[in-house]
Amino acid sequence: MDPLLANLTPIADRLARLDDPAGGLECLRAAIDANDREALLKAVGGDRLARLALERAGAIDGHGEVAAEAFIVLARLEIVLAIRACPVDAWRPVFTVPAFLRQRIAAGTVAETMPFWYSTLERARRRAVLTVPYLDDGFQTLIPGLGRLGRRGGSVLLLTRGLRVNPSERNRAVIASLRMEMPPGTIEVLSWDDGGLGLHAKALVVDSEIAYVGSANFTWAGMNAQAELGVELSGPSVAALEALLEQLADELRIRKSPHAK
Repeated sequence: MDPLLANLTPIADRLARLDDPAGGLECLRAAIDANDREALLKAVGGDRLARLALERAGAIDGHGEVAAEAFIVLARLEIVLAIRACPVDAWRPVFTVPAFLRQRIAAGTVAETMPFWYSTLERARRRAVLTVPYLDDGFQTLIPGLGRLGRRGGSVLLLTRGLRVNPSERNRAVIASLRMEMPPGTIEVLSWDDGGLGLHAKALVVDSEIAYVGSANFTWAGMNAQAELGVELSGPSVAALEALLEQLADELRIRKSPHAK
């Protein structure tokens, strides 16, 4: 952030703690309009730290009076508050660390795929959306967490492949185990059963707030044995990703319908 804007951080922090930050900003504007030093101090707490914050920002001059540049300070403060009000995406890498990399990448130095998936599902409260083209016994480690989500009143949408036509026996067996763990009405499974791979994406979205997208399959090898790279995503783009997966789900629902051509 620009140093001129950074000098406004103490005032912005104080406004953020108010019950009505916008009202506090209006009080600042009124105090500057009236050239009222006491009202200016009161708008951001009225204590010694309030004065120091206003001096740092340049709203109070060296004589302790309302500075001639106070209107400029107010305009900059509005910029700071606008920046804070705009949600932004955050991300970090998520990596499967196989045995041959373990000496180079020590445990705890990077978010690892299996612990990340497990802990994310444990925190879920409303909904989990997963795209999992390949399943095996590795996915079984996540099934208890999905079951607990269902028992907390949440739901699961799982998109996979090969459950009906040219079925994958491993996928079918794992899905059967998952259905046994989930309370009735808490899980929907949709499968790509046309020709070709069809569905090859690997993703997880939890509570419309946090997501994983990456190369790792939800399998033992994807979680443990191979160098797989993905990202944890939070912020506005999570909703866009979930909407994209919902469009995929809608198409699979249509293809599943007995009336579909």
